[in-house]
Amino acid sequence: MLRVMVFILAAGPAFAGALDLDGTWHVAEVLAPGVSVGESDLSIRLQGKEVTLSGARLQLPGGLFCDMAPAQPVNLRDDAESFGSAGGSWASVGLVAGQGVYAVEMSALDCGGEGPLELLVQTGSRAVLLDLGDGLYARLMRPES
Repeated sequence: MLRVMVFILAAGPAFAGALDLDGTWHVAEVLAPGVSVGESDLSIRLQGKEVTLSGARLQLPGGLFCDMAPAQPVNLRDDAESFGSAGGSWASVGLVAGQGVYAVEMSALDCGGEGPLELLVQTGSRAVLLDLGDGLYARLMRPES
C-alpha cells in the first residue's frame, strides 16, 4: 500500500491558518529526511509535474481528484516513530520546530484508488511537501509568475 501525504505550509478552507492554498503547486524535488528505499512509482510520475488545490480538493497529475477532510493538529518529532532507528529530521524537508516539535495540521485525503494520502500544513514555514511513502517527500512550490 502506498502512503502519500502532502505538506502545504500555508492554509486553505480545511485549515486554521490565514494563507491561501488554492492554486497550482509545482513538484520541485523529491527529498528523504531519513532513510528511504529509493524512488517510488508515484515519485517518478510526479517529478516536474504540478498539483492543484481548489477549496477542499487536490488534483494530482492525470486528473485524479482527492477530497480533503477537515484538518487536525499534529505534533511531529524527530524520533523513531517518524524515522525509525536510522533517524532523520523534519527540518531537512522544510518544517520549522518550536519547543522540540513540528506543529502541523493534517487532513486525510480520499483519492479513490491512490493512497491513502494526507495533507499537512505548517503555516509559518511555508514549505510544501507531498509524502510519497517509503521516506520520500516531494517539495511543492508555487510556479514563478
